[in-house]
Amino acid sequence: LKKAEYQSINSRARGQASTIEIKDPDITELNDATYTTCDPGNTDWLLSANTITLNSKTHQGHASHVVLRFKDVPFFYFPYLRFPLGENRLSGFLFPYFGNSEQHGSELKIPYYWNIHPQLDATITPWYMSKRGTLLHTEFRYLTENNSGTLTAEYLDNDKLVNDKRERWQWKHQSQPGLGWQAKAEYNYVADTDHLIDFSNNLNSTSTTYLIRSGDVAYTSPNWMLNIKAEDHQILSGAEPYKRLPQITLNSRYAIKDNSLNYTFQTEAVRFEHEDRKS
Repeated sequence: LKKAEYQSINSRARGQASTIEIKDPDITELNDATYTTCDPGNTDWLLSANTITLNSKTHQGHASHVVLRFKDVPFFYFPYLRFPLGENRLSGFLFPYFGNSEQHGSELKIPYYWNIHPQLDATITPWYMSKRGTLLHTEFRYLTENNSGTLTAEYLDNDKLVNDKRERWQWKHQSQPGLGWQAKAEYNYVADTDHLIDFSNNLNSTSTTYLIRSGDVAYTSPNWMLNIKAEDHQILSGAEPYKRLPQITLNSRYAIKDNSLNYTFQTEAVRFEHEDRKS
């Protein structure tokens, strides 16, 4: 096919090509081609290449001499690129980040996505900073029938600006162990109080005064809600908030009846703990 436009309904892929050659039922090769999964009329990103090979059996695409454009502006060139087709995940390097800042110097991030299992994946990102060194950022995600969560870790063996190691951990977990039951947990840790200021791009994180460490267990029945919570903190700056060790709430959830006398039951018991005082 010459001077062709194409669209794949299953993968939402579409584009143009000077020639399209269907080599077999699974493999299609495009020359001087473009490729995008954006909706027609809303092409935010566009990939163009000398050749693009689409393999519907392996759900992978390969391209050579690739230029990636965003809003019609070219910003990356790759001599070779592999990408997934449709919703299937694919292990491989993600788009790198280049930059320069007064705080870090020249910067380079090269993320690698690892599709470990349909219910497990990880993104591993070495972050080179000429003024500080190389920080390793890792995000691990898991999903099972009753559990889901994310484990994030950052480690820099020796920050050249402070002559010390930098470290951060975060774990968020949710589970539904049985009918009506729900559990949540969150744990945060930084080795020094300036870690979020130095390495976070989130303005809310840079103004954080403490990190939460908490656990919740809740049970819901047709008429009652029970929640047990424990909360501690790692202080970064300012005064220490009260710990809740534990907090227990028990509330009714009876249906409201029209033109009747309705009853509700709400209770809360908390044991507050503080560095200087208890109540």
